[in-house]
Amino acid sequence: MADLQRFRPTIRFAAARHGLAALLLAAALGLTTAWIGADEMYVPSSTPTGETLMPLWKPLSMGAAVIPVLGLYSSLRDLEVVTTARLRRMENLYLAATSGLGAMVFVGLAAVALTASQLFPMIRSLPTWFGLALLSGRVAGWRLAWVLPLTAGTMLIYLAPGDQNEWWDITEPTGTWAAYGLSLGCLLVGLGAYWLTAWRRRSLLAVLQRARQRGATLGKRRSPGR
Repeated sequence: MADLQRFRPTIRFAAARHGLAALLLAAALGLTTAWIGADEMYVPSSTPTGETLMPLWKPLSMGAAVIPVLGLYSSLRDLEVVTTARLRRMENLYLAATSGLGAMVFVGLAAVALTASQLFPMIRSLPTWFGLALLSGRVAGWRLAWVLPLTAGTMLIYLAPGDQNEWWDITEPTGTWAAYGLSLGCLLVGLGAYWLTAWRRRSLLAVLQRARQRGATLGKRRSPGR
């Protein structure tokens, strides 16, 4: 009972952020990907024909990566800006649990039907969409965490030549090491944006301002005629 009491605040936090719903949605997307993920549909592109075939696992994997970040939205966000580190720890735990477990559930179910040439680029794309969702949520608000991944995904599909692989196309099965680096870079940028809370931004700006003032003071002391 003592252990249950210890984890009750975390359980309540996860329930308020719809953590169970996020995992259920990841499972639903995984089953949908196993069912129709290998199917393709024509979408507009920059190819000479004006269209290209897109496998359905691409938008489905994007949804699986973005859903945990959407759970960071709270109707009490204005009050939570000034909360203690305890809530931040629960927020970090929620994000790690829902994104990690959700990705495993999604990939595990999708792997039942997808081939290796489809599964590996799908796994490589997940950190990209997750990182872009964190960046979008930090800049525009967690409710709009889907904006940047959707924009980047649409541009990627539209600009892909179709008859050859580009180094920046993270969704191609024969992607280069640069594609892995790009995926990792997006993830690191997103995690950095997530870490840079409003309080940390103010602290960083204060440090930079003090450093600038000290530099200006030293410059005046060293200038001629002083």
